Order: sequence, then structure tokens, then C-alpha cells
Amino acid sequence: DPRRDVGGKQRQEFSAILGATLLNSSFDGTVIFHNLNFDLGFLLTKFQPSILFNSTKFSKIVDTLALSRIVRSNKSFTHVDPGGLKAHSLKFLVREWLDKKHTTFEEATGGINIRLADEQKVLRYNEKDAAFTYALASKMRQALHSDELRYFNNVEMPHILNLFHMNHNGVPFDSTMARSLTETLSEHLFTVERQIYHNAKRAFNIGSSAELHGALFHNHDLEFADASGNKRLLKPPFRTEKGRDKVSE
Repeated sequence: DPRRDVGGKQRQEFSAILGATLLNSSFDGTVIFHNLNFDLGFLLTKFQPSILFNSTKFSKIVDTLALSRIVRSNKSFTHVDPGGLKAHSLKFLVREWLDKKHTTFEEATGGINIRLADEQKVLRYNEKDAAFTYALASKMRQALHSDELRYFNNVEMPHILNLFHMNHNGVPFDSTMARSLTETLSEHLFTVERQIYHNAKRAFNIGSSAELHGALFHNHDLEFADASGNKRLLKPPFRTEKGRDKVSE
């Protein structure tokens, strides 16, 4: 657990492990995280502060938190956790996917500062944490369809790593270009809004669902002819549970 203070020798040993695995693009393996944004940033800041993150120079990385978001998109819960754990937390996922109960961090440390906690208990907790994370990664990837797995590898993980790159390294900001883009977009939005008002034959607050509803539906100025040539008015295709017309769709 990187939150625990370690001595100089231990720090060097751990840095060497990171150098041979995580920081090695030719490492023939995968480094698995659960909540990469926190853990990776912590590891680099604590043990490799001089390293600027560049995903092309790192090993292959998988985040089980990101995996859980994808499998949750079309898979149902099998239980509701009485402890109120968050649906993407490691403890909840261990129960959900592996049918096991994982010790909490507070139980492992006895609720005291980790620097004062029993070292063996903390180590056993960390070993379980790693084993469960590995098992989750394997099982979740098997549960994904080929299209979902392709999306995870080609879109989700690169996107997460890009966001981490920006948060960890920072990004250059060109205020002159930003001002120019803002002006260009404002002019474009103004033109589009005027076209909307022209088509609806009225000006209205586009951001208001009520006013948008009035401008779109039952508006004789938006009358159209159907396939049979009959005059029709636009009608809302969906309603809310309370029977109100839905505007968003």
C-alpha cells in the first residue's frame, strides 16, 4: 500500500519494480488498477516524481473501475449491498462478481493511522486487494462481448489515460486561440439560433423545455405533409411516466 511510509531501501526496491513493469513499454504483461486516476498519480508522485506520464512509454494498463462501468451498461445487479457500498467500488464488485467478502481498509488498520497499524494485517489486506483486482479483471473481460471489449481497448482506456495525462502533466493553454474560438463559436451559435427562430416563426428560449415544447409541437408554422399528402403537425413521440410530453428525444 503506497499510503504507508517506507524507508529509503524499500522505496528504491519499489521504484525498481515500477521501472521494470509499469514504466517499461516492452514489459510483456499488464498492470491492473482499480481507480487508475488516483493510484497511478499517487505512485508516480511518491516513487517516480521526475517521470512525465506518456502512455506510449508505459506498459499495457487496465482499470477494473472502467471495466465495471462498461459491464454495468447492460448487466443487472444481483444484490443490493446492505453496507451501502458504491456500485463501482472494489468491495462491492468483489461481492457481485466473485461472491466473496473483502475486508475493508478500516478493518485492516483497526481504524487507526496506517503508519501505526499492524504491518502483517496491512500486507495481507494488500495481497487480497491485488488478488481480487486481478480476478475481477479476468472475469469482467470474459463477460464483455467482442464489440464491448474492442470499445474498452480502443476508446475507454486511451481516453482515461489521456485525461490522466492532462491532470498529471498539465496541458498548454493558448488564451489567444481560445478567445478566437470563443468568438467563432458565438457567431455560429447566433446564426443557428436565428435559423431556428425563422423556421419556428417565433423567438423563444431554446434552453427552456416548456418553450421548446411550444415551438416544436402543435405549432401550425411547422406543419408538414405525410406520405399520403395529409397535413400534419409535429407531435411528441414519447411521454414521461406522469404522462407529460418529452422534449429531449
